Amino acid sequence: MRKTLIVALLALAVTSAVAQENSSAESRVYLGVTGGLRLNHLRFSDLDGEEYNDRPWTTAAVFGVFVDYEFGSSRQYGIRPEIDYLRRGGRISDIDNELLGQGVTNQIYSVKANYLDFRVPLMYNFLSANSRLRPYVMVAPVFGIAVGGNIELKGIQADGDKASYKVDVSRANMASTYFAFSFGAGLKYYIPMAGSNGYVGIEALYEHGLTDTYCGREKKGNSDVNLAIFPEDYEVNGSRKFNGFEFRVTFAVPLSVFNVKEKEEPVVEVVYEEPEPEPIIEPEPEPVQEVETVPEFEGTPCHTLDQIIALMQRGENVKGLVICSVDDVNFDFDKSEIRQESFEYLDKLAMTLIRMNSEVEVKGHTDDIGSDEVNERLSRDRAKAVVDYLVEKGVDSGKITYSYYGARRPIATNETVEGRRLNRRVEIEILQ
Repeated sequence: MRKTLIVALLALAVTSAVAQENSSAESRVYLGVTGGLRLNHLRFSDLDGEEYNDRPWTTAAVFGVFVDYEFGSSRQYGIRPEIDYLRRGGRISDIDNELLGQGVTNQIYSVKANYLDFRVPLMYNFLSANSRLRPYVMVAPVFGIAVGGNIELKGIQADGDKASYKVDVSRANMASTYFAFSFGAGLKYYIPMAGSNGYVGIEALYEHGLTDTYCGREKKGNSDVNLAIFPEDYEVNGSRKFNGFEFRVTFAVPLSVFNVKEKEEPVVEVVYEEPEPEPIIEPEPEPVQEVETVPEFEGTPCHTLDQIIALMQRGENVKGLVICSVDDVNFDFDKSEIRQESFEYLDKLAMTLIRMNSEVEVKGHTDDIGSDEVNERLSRDRAKAVVDYLVEKGVDSGKITYSYYGARRPIATNETVEGRRLNRRVEIEILQ
């Protein structure tokens, strides 16, 4: 039993290590705890329905720890190795026979077996990875080890005294291992945490026992329970299995909360400055070509999205900073429809803004090709298109606005192809 438990724990640790290896800025790996209520029921194959017709459901607590790893392009799949501690069993009431002897009534047979489970639920998450609420379904193989508990027979004698027999499961008719299959559904609610997301959730599942829980001594008629209760050489020919429903709550934190010593990458601010003119070598018969200048950007320096994410992971304040998207958000010429190659960048931007939970302003800019009226309209429509896309991906519509400036705020010269490329941009200012 101890060797089996050690193997289970090692498997859980290895799975956690592999998951950590694959974690990213948007954490896909979570460490969590779970707890709740379990309803137990006994299932026999050979009981007389008239004598054993009263088999009520019994309740018990269940709790455990788990590692949850989400994967797939939209994190729609999941695997959640977990270790749980719970009680299985059930009760048969009002037994109409003479198991405890003549004149004994109100006979009750009960099983209260404690288990340490190793489960590996496979999960499918619905809705987008950017959604705050995500329902899911899951199936899981279950391997349990009996670690305590008891089996009891009791009744009321004719004189009113209680008659009972109780024996520990380690000495009674209980197999030491247990296999089952479970399936269920749940709901996760993601919470911004440590630059990523943790979650709380609820779930319900049904477990169907697969293995017979009678031990070999019971089958042969020489267990402690048999010797005390049944006639000599009484043998069990059928099987006893467990069913159960579980209703649980879960709480999980992203693995990134433990990466406090992770190596920090330097943050390089992108500032557009006027380059120094090249020196003129004299005498030079040929004229010196003038060097195009880039006006200095007035206001808060631009940052890339990756730099903003790195600042958030270190817990630094990013309010007041500006994300400049020059080549990341693209449109067709003279149109405001976002091109498909920009979707991945905007999805990443949406996740960042959801975790940030701050008010932001999207600003649209163009170069000076075309009339002022056309450029004003084009910068307005493109800024609005970006806002609509981000709201559709889960950004709070009450915390995002947009403005537009046409060609009125260039950050580079409009006399060159490169300068016009820099001026055709979308900025996202993180407001105070």
